[in-house]
Amino acid sequence: MDSRNVSVVSSVTYRDENPETGRMPGINPDRLVLIVAGLCVLIFSATLSGTIVSTATESIKLSHGEDNITWVAQAFLISSTALQPAWGKFSDIFGRRPPMLMGIVLLLFFSIVAGLSVNMIMLIISRAIMGIGASSSLAMVNIIIADIIPIRKRGKYMGVISAFNGVGQVIGPLMGGIISDKLGWRWTNFINVPLVLVAAVPLYIYVRMPNPKMSLRKKFVSVDWKGVFILAIAISLLLYGVNTGGEKNLWNQPQSFGFILAGVLLFILFPFVELKTKRDPIISMTLVKYRNVWINILGAIITGTVMYVGIFYIPVLFTAVHNSTATEAGLLTWPWMVSVIIASVSCGAAITKFGIYRPFLWVGSSLLTLGFGLMCSLNSTDSFTKQAIFIAIVGVGIGLRLPPATISAQVVVSKDELASTTALINFSRSLGGILGLSMSKAIQSSSFNSNKADLISQFPSLTDTIEKISKGNAQAIHTITDSNAQKVVLDSFFKSLKIVFIICCGISFLGFIFSLFIQHVDLNLKEKQEMEEQDLINSQQMDDVKSVD
Repeated sequence: MDSRNVSVVSSVTYRDENPETGRMPGINPDRLVLIVAGLCVLIFSATLSGTIVSTATESIKLSHGEDNITWVAQAFLISSTALQPAWGKFSDIFGRRPPMLMGIVLLLFFSIVAGLSVNMIMLIISRAIMGIGASSSLAMVNIIIADIIPIRKRGKYMGVISAFNGVGQVIGPLMGGIISDKLGWRWTNFINVPLVLVAAVPLYIYVRMPNPKMSLRKKFVSVDWKGVFILAIAISLLLYGVNTGGEKNLWNQPQSFGFILAGVLLFILFPFVELKTKRDPIISMTLVKYRNVWINILGAIITGTVMYVGIFYIPVLFTAVHNSTATEAGLLTWPWMVSVIIASVSCGAAITKFGIYRPFLWVGSSLLTLGFGLMCSLNSTDSFTKQAIFIAIVGVGIGLRLPPATISAQVVVSKDELASTTALINFSRSLGGILGLSMSKAIQSSSFNSNKADLISQFPSLTDTIEKISKGNAQAIHTITDSNAQKVVLDSFFKSLKIVFIICCGISFLGFIFSLFIQHVDLNLKEKQEMEEQDLINSQQMDDVKSVD
């Protein structure tokens, strides 16, 4: 039997007395607030889990740890990215509730296991499984919002969700440093437990969408497992290769190149597998016919790149210029965090009020280009105020791009393509972030290392210090007591940072070009079409009930 047609979408919608929704039976305004609050906390926890250990690794003292410490963060990032596209299709086949609850359970349970780890292998494996749970949460939060909120009113909710997503990413390193110093590194994992429990209670009680009426066996049979494994392995190989090259500057080594090449070849193979499968494809190749979808995939990769680069390099900037500790540098990122929150929430509300989304993509891309362009003009003697203003401009640009990117892709697809499209946009943003950050680390390191020999020849007594700086220790700059030598080294390091900002400026402009081709769809008309579709579905369901009676 061809099981391609077995899958049915679980996002069955219903008319409801609540004017905000109409998609889940029994939702009233109070329940809606609790559901959205739970989703916000869940996505905050999922994103926080990925960044909180970045400043805690030095305090982790476990057996088998010295050579594997980078895997504590990498294992989570790879697994949380690799399976995101699959969760969208899983939610179509099994219903929204099972994958959501599975993600919550994995994130909760393995946060505890990670905190109790007795050796590095146990910690890495538990963090990898945590990442699988986080990948479900990252995908399902936006899918559920799309299910319960009509397209016309979805913007303001997407804005709030985007704000919590951004805060989790930015505040993670700061919280990791503080928690590991005060409570120990284990609590960077345990912190998830109360957060996930707070999110789980309202979601478990109130998110009760109808599931497809199929036997569990038919649901498993309908999954394109070959596609799931090929895509997950391709993403994992690519990310591992890029991360290894970026962290250790081993781009020209067979190890990194081999993993990247294998990942790329599997990516090339994947669409052919999907076209030939008799099961329900993980990513339908019909999505490429929608201009808004593939443009927003490219745009999401760009947004993810500049967002992750900013999250990583802005604290590095403050550490190098202002001699900030890791905690102080994290606190100084408030212009970025505040601007992203205000911009994303305001943008989402404006989309809901005016029913348009393209201008926010245009303005957001323009501000990203302007902000990174201005950051290229900075020098090591500029004041914090000037730096904060330029950083805030970048933050506003990112905040303005987050909600409309998802909505402008959702508005052109059919209901049974909604979950896959939403998961694909989120996945593209995560993929772009990890790839972009790894490559930017390599570029910045290569730029500084190109001047390293000259610096050592000028200041041979500082050889060890310069070596530390070349490995990313920006605080080592301020251990140099000779003011002239310190200025020369700082200027060289700052120049390598500006190369990264120049590249971000260029790809932000490319994002602006892409945004010009986004198609406008009337959100009011789209909502009317959705309601008409739902009336037909409801009528068919009533007929089925009557026939059973």
